[in-house]
Amino acid sequence: MSRTTKASRKTPTAKLKPAFHAVLFLPDALRELVGLSDEELRAALRNTVLRFLRVPVRPR
Repeated sequence: MSRTTKASRKTPTAKLKPAFHAVLFLPDALRELVGLSDEELRAALRNTVLRFLRVPVRPR
């Protein structure tokens, strides 16, 4: 078993925060999808992830 280092317990960086929040609130979102079939749930999750990936990046 590996030990957790202090560095790995730090607050997520600005680049990691969107993924952190997406994973953190996923259980709440899944409760609302409990009535979907496996195929419908798979499609909903796939579309959500693809939507995250399609967000345009603005130049700095």
